[in-house]
Amino acid sequence: MISPLNKALNGICNLYLASSCGLFAVLLVSNESVTSAVGSNFSFMLSWVVLYGLSVVAFLTFRFKVTKRDLWILSIPLFHLISVFWSENPQKTLIYSSSFILNAFFVITISRFLTPEKALKNIKNTIILMIILGVFLYFLGYENVKYLDIHARENTIGSTPLRGLFNHKITAGLYAVVALMISLCILKGVKKIIATSICVVFILMTGSATAVVLGFVGFLCIKGIKIAVKRKIPPNVFLFTVVFTLVASISVFSLISEPVLLALNRDPTLTGRTVLWDWGLRVAMEKPFFGWGYGGYLGTTIAEMAAGRYVEFRNYDVPHFHNSLIQILVDGGILYTSFLFATIFYSLRAWYKSYLMFHDVHSLAFVSIVLLLVIGSFFIYYFSRYNDFATIFMMLAVALMPRQHKQIKV
Repeated sequence: MISPLNKALNGICNLYLASSCGLFAVLLVSNESVTSAVGSNFSFMLSWVVLYGLSVVAFLTFRFKVTKRDLWILSIPLFHLISVFWSENPQKTLIYSSSFILNAFFVITISRFLTPEKALKNIKNTIILMIILGVFLYFLGYENVKYLDIHARENTIGSTPLRGLFNHKITAGLYAVVALMISLCILKGVKKIIATSICVVFILMTGSATAVVLGFVGFLCIKGIKIAVKRKIPPNVFLFTVVFTLVASISVFSLISEPVLLALNRDPTLTGRTVLWDWGLRVAMEKPFFGWGYGGYLGTTIAEMAAGRYVEFRNYDVPHFHNSLIQILVDGGILYTSFLFATIFYSLRAWYKSYLMFHDVHSLAFVSIVLLLVIGSFFIYYFSRYNDFATIFMMLAVALMPRQHKQIKV
């Protein structure tokens, strides 16, 4: 029988996960924030303060022990906190990095009472429940669950794109893909058919081409990892193959993307993304080792002056560079970026090794999703973003890695 304490902890966990997916952003912030810089409001910020407080209370319910893995997870946002000393916008850096640290404490807390199996179940159930409620509100005519597309594009079924209870149609689709992958890995029979059908329909309703592609890529990740395990590919060979394929794919993309997209009569800049990436790389190389500080570049006078040189961004408040690697390079420089991606790839290897040794479907889910997020990170910004589901999932994948560390009593 589940104790009242565990029920309360599970409730806090699920609410926090839902909020990191955008629940309170949809319910409390104007829908206009999708297309303009409306920003947060008091009720939205208060909701996160309450969640931070609840997670701290939950943390204090456990005996205070610190593991090496806890310190590893905390070191990710702590670097950003230190960057306040060289940031162009120290106040913004302090606020954002403090939120990131509180996210890390949440991950450490839930890793105390969640097994990998339970964590995946909570994530799947939370996302699918948000999908169902979002679609229900969509058909009731609730405007905030609709996605306001500045280009007035329709979704796959010819209606207004849907973001549901998520913060954007692309992330809505991405999170639905995560729930889809978990369902494909751990569910069976009728439950699997129902859960996957809900996710697929929702992905199509978002109208996000990125989400559709990621759904296909996620399916290939699962199949590819199963083939690798069937052939008993060693973890180091698997990791090398992943890194080599990613580098080769980026190189090929940079060489042929423009002529291919022009031949298909599509925008060769991917709606301005390639221009953003070029700008981001130039900015990153101005402060290559430690970066500009967390959130320390965009939004400053320097960035505004630079944006003025690009026709595409003169009337657009650029929130980030739409690429995790480039954004993280700008914020943290080469040293932090190398550490972060080394952590992610270490986690990828650990979960693959676990699946190779034990054929555990939960390990398959973790390694597949981490691999998908690595691939998607070249088009979406996450991995080092405060109050963000994908970043929280990455830290959770590290916290729950199969190999346990010794605990240090303090």
